[in-house]
Amino acid sequence: MIKKILCLSVLLFLAAPPVQADDVDNIENLFDESDRREETRSEDALKELEVRPEIKQAPITKLEGLNLLKPFEDVAVIQKRYLPRTQRFELNLNGSSNINDSFFSAYGGGAGITYNFNEKFGVELMAKYYSTSNSKAANQLLEKGVVTNGMVSTEMYYGVDFRWTPIYGKFSYFDKKIVPFDHYFSIGVGKTQLKTGSSTANTNVTIEALDDPITYRVSTGEVFALTKWMAFRWDVSWHFMSPQVRTTNISTPAANNTSTDLQNNLFINFGLSFFFPEAKYR
Repeated sequence: MIKKILCLSVLLFLAAPPVQADDVDNIENLFDESDRREETRSEDALKELEVRPEIKQAPITKLEGLNLLKPFEDVAVIQKRYLPRTQRFELNLNGSSNINDSFFSAYGGGAGITYNFNEKFGVELMAKYYSTSNSKAANQLLEKGVVTNGMVSTEMYYGVDFRWTPIYGKFSYFDKKIVPFDHYFSIGVGKTQLKTGSSTANTNVTIEALDDPITYRVSTGEVFALTKWMAFRWDVSWHFMSPQVRTTNISTPAANNTSTDLQNNLFINFGLSFFFPEAKYR
């Protein structure tokens, strides 16, 4: 078997014409000549466009035709963000509501002022005020003298946030308009003024908040650019705090207690943002 393979290899070698160095040079010359022809065609096309500018250039459909493009005339610039932020202030006015409190319904509003160091990072000062009322479940518990640590809610919050905006993009509004947007995350700290539950049906039970607890805040939201100075903004914020609450029951003194438990409140906010001064760099 090995002998047959060797014989076949020898026959193929003898049958194949030897490749000379001149043949290799001829092949390379063919490639060089092709390149020269391509360069000549490109130069001729550019000269023709310069002499006769009225000639409309055919659309470029292949990579090798990119060298025919006129500098800075056929290049599209894709802007990173439609609404610029760098070294601008943002004034935000918003309405807000809690979405996870079983004992209180809270509706209110707030305002915030943000300074953006650049397109990604900024610092915001804010204050929010809420009008709260007992839920039906809270009133029923209080009428029966039953009190839980959840019987306090946020009446006012003020604090500072550090904001990070790493995501930006655009979406189509019913194929009629392209709306740029940014998605941001923020963390912050502040203080909360509390409102306590009360009941006219059972005046023996009183609840008292002993302090304005330090509150930690985590939020995420989006800013939809309407113009280069105005935007629609929404976010969801999560507040964590540990207030001291004293419960007093005149009819059952043994039920009196003071507690400090971790509480969290979830809020949703909608509003408008106004950016200033005018952006002159984009």
